[in-house]
Amino acid sequence: MINIKDPNSEESEPPKQFSFDTVYDWNASQRDLHDQTAQPLVQSAMQGYNVTFIAYGETGAGKTHTIQGNLAEKELDGIIPRAMKEVFKIIQNTTNKQYLVYCSFISIYDEVINDLLSSSSSPSLLLREGIKLGVFVKGVTWSQVKNSEEMFKLYLKGLSSQSILTSHMSRSRSRLASVFNIRLESFELNTEGKTDICVKNLLFIDLAGSERKRKTAGQGDHLRETTKISLSLSPLANVLSSLTNGKSKHIPYRDSKITRILQA
Repeated sequence: MINIKDPNSEESEPPKQFSFDTVYDWNASQRDLHDQTAQPLVQSAMQGYNVTFIAYGETGAGKTHTIQGNLAEKELDGIIPRAMKEVFKIIQNTTNKQYLVYCSFISIYDEVINDLLSSSSSPSLLLREGIKLGVFVKGVTWSQVKNSEEMFKLYLKGLSSQSILTSHMSRSRSRLASVFNIRLESFELNTEGKTDICVKNLLFIDLAGSERKRKTAGQGDHLRETTKISLSLSPLANVLSSLTNGKSKHIPYRDSKITRILQA
């Protein structure tokens, strides 16, 4: 629990309280974050749970550094490249299950979804919902991979596509949200000799910068863009709040593309 007191507030006003499971300071390494936080969650995904990593904060706060890292230096690899290796390390050491692994990579800007792994300049993608599949991105590219090296190459391809997209849109990367999805399909014989199939997702979401309008000096298009991004992040905050308070009967997943993807 961290208490923060506004020095400009009245003396009688109580400090604001914020709860965290873990706080990392400037001495923490990428490996520390992976080993203590990310690795156990990746292991949970391999055991049959849907898992999501979300990097949230203002532009320059370190979201992409945490999720992606500096890919030119192995020691500075972020959560995604380390998770890739962890997934296939677990598969290699698992004898009672067989796995198929796929990945997809999309970006979202102003509620428009673009496929970063598509080989063609396809139009924006749409979200659909089915009885068996639940919520899914219709037409998104799913690539099957056999090892972390193949997955990493696809990840780099997606980053390259994202750079081209942001350049074409005259936008900085921090204005787009990106979603890298690892789909895990496991097959295991049960006690009756039949095959149990489990399909789960390991999601990595690098959100757009969450600047407050009063803290930005932008005007015109920049101000409108900041307003749109703020509006797109508000539904995510509402969903997380509803999920954590334990009393909400309705979770507002339908309010944005990001939250709809999380519903899956």
